Amino acid sequence: MEEGAQKCEEEFRKGVRREGSVEVEWENLKERVRKAVGEMEKVKVRSKEVSGWWDEECREGKRSLRESLQQFRDGKIDREVYCEEKRKYSRLCEVKRKKEREREMGNLGTKSKDRRTNLGGGKRREKEKKGDK
Repeated sequence: MEEGAQKCEEEFRKGVRREGSVEVEWENLKERVRKAVGEMEKVKVRSKEVSGWWDEECREGKRSLRESLQQFRDGKIDREVYCEEKRKYSRLCEVKRKKEREREMGNLGTKSKDRRTNLGGGKRREKEKKGDK
């Protein structure tokens, strides 16, 4: 969101156009605000896609949990029902985070393995042997 705010500031600092009438200036200002807000929304949408484990299933679970909380507060459901919904949501997030961590650790393991095999150790051994002779 900071990127969008910076773009908004830059847009407003480009210069104020003086057209003569207040109505025209007002329309120009409204158009610049619309454009800046549009840029901020684009940045916001892009940042949601960054997380690897947070997906539509998590969004739905959170929405359901919030609905359950509201129903509990209104007295429509028991506390046990709400607590069970909360446990279910927590387990879902925990499993997703764990899978993401395992996936990342697996990627790290293969990258380091590749680095070790591509270090050129054989070339160094050849140079050492030549130096010894």
